[in-house]
Amino acid sequence: MYRKTNSSFVFTGLLAAAVFCGFAPTSSHSEARSIAAPASPVINVNVSFDMQMPLADDETNTLSDAQTRGRKMIYRQAVAECPILLETIAATCSLTRLNVSTRLNRRNNNLKQFLNLNGNAQFSITLRDAE
Repeated sequence: MYRKTNSSFVFTGLLAAAVFCGFAPTSSHSEARSIAAPASPVINVNVSFDMQMPLADDETNTLSDAQTRGRKMIYRQAVAECPILLETIAATCSLTRLNVSTRLNRRNNNLKQFLNLNGNAQFSITLRDAE
């Protein structure tokens, strides 16, 4: 036989069971806020790197080598950024994301070729105390 249940009765029963089992909140609202608040907030800092590397005329055959050298330059810049952040605004620093791209740029008027290098690094820091 089907019997319709009263939803308020079910909710009251579940709430009573939660209190009985010890799942009911016992701390005040202000205590919960102070426990949940982190000591130092974590902040994400994004840094972009853009550069152009001229290519020699014979370097078009070894474009992949030039791209590797260019990516290494961006990687070195990204690694050097944490010490700069620690020197200026950060108490802690870690590199969390790094995107690097290269693109060949051919100039039609003088046939000079450049490799465009772009990087975007994201760092997770905590701010140092104000001095």
